[in-house]
Amino acid sequence: MLAFYLCRDSEVSGNTIINSPGAGIYYSLPSYDNIIATNMIRGAADSGIKISRNAEHEIPTTSRYTGLYIQDNTIDDTRFFGIEVDQMSSNVYVQRNDIQDTDFHGIYIIRSNHLEIADNQISTFGLWKERGKTHDWNSDSNGVFVEFDVQNSRIASNQIQSLYGYGDFGIRVTTDNNTGNLVEYNTLIGTYTQMPILVEGDNISNGNITEEPPL
Repeated sequence: MLAFYLCRDSEVSGNTIINSPGAGIYYSLPSYDNIIATNMIRGAADSGIKISRNAEHEIPTTSRYTGLYIQDNTIDDTRFFGIEVDQMSSNVYVQRNDIQDTDFHGIYIIRSNHLEIADNQISTFGLWKERGKTHDWNSDSNGVFVEFDVQNSRIASNQIQSLYGYGDFGIRVTTDNNTGNLVEYNTLIGTYTQMPILVEGDNISNGNITEEPPL
């Protein structure tokens, strides 16, 4: 595991991380204006890239931290999420990542605002249904899941595939203090146990496309 603690104006890029016993890359808050790019993460026991506070550096859950690019990473075969983002705001871009074979969500977002989640390729999520759970997690399994307290963010031009029917939703935005989010021009392919896209509450869904799985 690569750990990114209390950093500013730093970069983690070009690494190969295989069979990490935790997250592939752990980005601890507070941190500002950093880049996580062009890494290959495979077989992590937790999430591929995890952005969150930790017990060593306790911060209020109302705090937000700015400036992060997560881009052009390849994440494969993780036992929790592909990328999880918590407590970020402004100048935050999650883009052009290739995420596949995650136990639960491809990208998971909570307690954040003004994020850009764009041009990611996400496939085969919800894999716990085939191989069992190593984490006690009981929500849906989604390509992109905006669960709670996320505002004024854009989820656009992502390609999400549930080719084996393990995914519940391709994209889901709940009503739990999620407002002003825009979900547009995403392509959702395959079979879902619930539906390809569900955007609830004061959030907007526009121009998204659903397709049958390839033959």
